[in-house]
Amino acid sequence: FSRPELTNILTSYPAVLICSLKKQIIPSFNLLRNLFQSDDKAIKTIKRYGAIFVYDFESYLYPNMNVLRGIGVPESNILMLLNRHPRTFLYSPVRLKEIVEEVKGMGIDSSTKKFLIAVLALRSMSKSTLEKKFDVYRRWGWSDQEINEAFGRYPLCMTVSEEKTMAIMDFLVNKMGYSSTLIAKEPCLVTRSLEKRIIPRAVFARELISQGLVNEFKLSTLFDTSEKVFIRMYIDRFVNKAPELLKLYKEKLKISEKKK
Repeated sequence: FSRPELTNILTSYPAVLICSLKKQIIPSFNLLRNLFQSDDKAIKTIKRYGAIFVYDFESYLYPNMNVLRGIGVPESNILMLLNRHPRTFLYSPVRLKEIVEEVKGMGIDSSTKKFLIAVLALRSMSKSTLEKKFDVYRRWGWSDQEINEAFGRYPLCMTVSEEKTMAIMDFLVNKMGYSSTLIAKEPCLVTRSLEKRIIPRAVFARELISQGLVNEFKLSTLFDTSEKVFIRMYIDRFVNKAPELLKLYKEKLKISEKKK
């Protein structure tokens, strides 16, 4: 660890200062190193959450690893999660068990990385907060089954604020005329930027359709492709036929940048 890194850990988590070097810090590091079979990964884990030294591994880390093992999460995925999101393992094992069983009940395969993303999504909020997010989707006509299926397709759709979800749904449904249930099949859209991606591309697409250059767009193609792919597929393709559209698209992007 460099001096600035140690300073950052100690100022962020001052409780580490009262941990015994011989009885707690060194043994904890050795346990992490043995789990990862790597000094580098152990160090990176500590850098991501320096307070890991404060916790009793017997009470938190090992029980939580066993919760994930017990539901069929591969060891490689467990270690990846520990390395990237160590806080997940320093959490009530009882609550983590509830979360993984809830995710499993939604039909997400526990052997996939998507399962861990879903666990992280639910772990990041209280039950009451999750219910509020469900209520937002219900207001747009989604059934509980559609909500669960959307979560299964793209778990991060539940991490978006209620305000952002409402704004994106309002734009796509009321201004663009897309079916709410169609958006339920493409839940990743609510995680995209309304100003930087959805509005500029929607305006561009609407003009292409009005000029008869294309008949329709798939939601995923229009809003979920990278900027590079979108430019190649549509802007470069039609720039000679409708050069004013490129100008329109760039203007919308500039407006969104100014709002940042």
